[in-house]
Amino acid sequence: MKRVLLVLLFCLKCFVGSSHGFSDEMYHRIFHEISSNNPQESSFKQLDSLLLTSSLNNFDRARIYNLKGLYHDLLHEPKVAVDQFNRSLKLLGDNDSWRCKVALNLSVTYVADHQFTKAATFLMQVEKRAEEMQDIALQTKVKEYYANLYFRQGDIKKALSQLERVVHSYESMKDTVKMSRLYNNLAVLYRNNSFYQQAIKFNMKSLELSSTKGDRLSVSQSYNNIGLNYEDLYYESNNMDYLQQAVDFYKEATKIKRAFPKVWNSALSNLIRVCRLMEDYEDSDRYFEELSESKRGSYMEVERVLREKMLFDLNCGHSIDAYRSLFRLDSIQRLIRDQQTADFEQMLKNQRDLFVSKKKEKEKALALTKEHNLRLMAENRHNRLKILFLLILIVLLVGGLLFVHYHKSIMHKKEQEKKDLKLTILRSQMNPHFIFNVLTAIQNSLLDDDPLRSAGYIARFSNLIRKNFDFTDKESISLSDDLDALVNYIETQKIRFGDLFDYHIHVGDEVKSDSVMVPPMLLQPLVENAIEHGLKKRKEKGLLRVEVDKKGSKLLFVVVDNGIGYRPSSSDGKKHALDVLKSRLTLPGYGDEKSFYIGLGEAGIGTEIRFLLTLNSDV
Repeated sequence: MKRVLLVLLFCLKCFVGSSHGFSDEMYHRIFHEISSNNPQESSFKQLDSLLLTSSLNNFDRARIYNLKGLYHDLLHEPKVAVDQFNRSLKLLGDNDSWRCKVALNLSVTYVADHQFTKAATFLMQVEKRAEEMQDIALQTKVKEYYANLYFRQGDIKKALSQLERVVHSYESMKDTVKMSRLYNNLAVLYRNNSFYQQAIKFNMKSLELSSTKGDRLSVSQSYNNIGLNYEDLYYESNNMDYLQQAVDFYKEATKIKRAFPKVWNSALSNLIRVCRLMEDYEDSDRYFEELSESKRGSYMEVERVLREKMLFDLNCGHSIDAYRSLFRLDSIQRLIRDQQTADFEQMLKNQRDLFVSKKKEKEKALALTKEHNLRLMAENRHNRLKILFLLILIVLLVGGLLFVHYHKSIMHKKEQEKKDLKLTILRSQMNPHFIFNVLTAIQNSLLDDDPLRSAGYIARFSNLIRKNFDFTDKESISLSDDLDALVNYIETQKIRFGDLFDYHIHVGDEVKSDSVMVPPMLLQPLVENAIEHGLKKRKEKGLLRVEVDKKGSKLLFVVVDNGIGYRPSSSDGKKHALDVLKSRLTLPGYGDEKSFYIGLGEAGIGTEIRFLLTLNSDV
């Protein structure tokens, strides 16, 4: 029973102890959406919903605020982003690792908003903590963020110095992803400062890493960047070899970009320009046609390239080509104006939609809060019902176990009582005085020299003994067998008493004595009492009457004698024949013991005993 209770308590704990949480998988999924510039609105609605739940711990809340800060920074909303990042920092407590991450994000937002002092303050805090923890990776990341700060301030030399130190650190850590990004950033800085050879060197390193990773878009971009540096070298030195190298790299970039139709092919516009410089007008026109027919670029880009082509044709005296370019330029400009008008109208529509959307979002937030509170109330109510149900189940189970245990003990007690009762019945039926008296009577008959009569007595007596033993092991016997045994018993008693009494046994017509089953030797103790305590002491000849009749669905048994009459005896602590009979009537559980009656016979003479017996067989 203890094991059952322990199992139920465990189930109760598991059943009720469910809670909501913010998983690492969800964090990384949304972080990837932001990193790839493709945040999903549904994801951030889900984050807002999670923030309304009371079961969320501070660490998960801090991570959600960090994601919301990155999201608003991507939307160029620095004030909102700063607020979200500060909320995250307040909840992180002593979690230094995450505090440093959020502080770096804050510094990037402040740099983008040109608040360089605040950005530097957070960078210095993270730098100090990284030195205390001796975290080389974090120290390197801080240097990279310093480089971004210097670049935005216009201090290119400091930015270059920081990035070169960062590159050496990432190269020692063999972090290829960050190395590729830094090589491109260094190349851009060197090109902006007219250090073209150094820029080409870092572009080549980035190209090598991108090729190793199989990143074709990055490879294309590296080819295009190298081409731009060689084109700048041509302008600086007027060396045609540089220009030819630029064309080769632009072609490689264009070839790869054609496999990505959704990406703008900037290498094509570079090829158009360079081919004009090399007076390769045929290729220049072919590339221009490819660019203008492609839907990969915007009208503004096409207009820029077309304007450059027209000016170049004018300078070279190609009037017809310049006129064609002017005509196409006019068409493109009309398309641009139409697009600008459509964009303006769309902007107005977006502003109206934004206003309506914010109003709806506010209403939705209120509805969500109300729904959340209702859900919490429903969950609490449901949890209480679950606990109540389980408690009722436990009580019922414990009650059932106790009932089974009680029932088993009662059944065991009844079985023991049956055994004790059988032994008592056997003892009462095999009364030693009765056996001694019968044997004495048989002995006297032998002394009277009447062997035939003695043999009959012995046969009757042995038959009585045998039936007594046979019946003791049976739960029930037919009424006819029981009455036969009773007649045998009375006749055996008459061996002792001779003509002291007569007897009469009556069975009602409605009683089927051959099919009716009764407990064995039910009447014998009563007949013995009638003879021993009633008729034996009578001076005149007595009469013993036994009657069996039907009364409803029961049998009525009556034992009457005209002896000296019933006198209640004082208790001596022993179980007598009447007590045994009452116990036998009690065992089946039909309440037959309540029908038991003993008292004076008719006209106050003798003793009358009667009782009812419920039967299972047809009467």
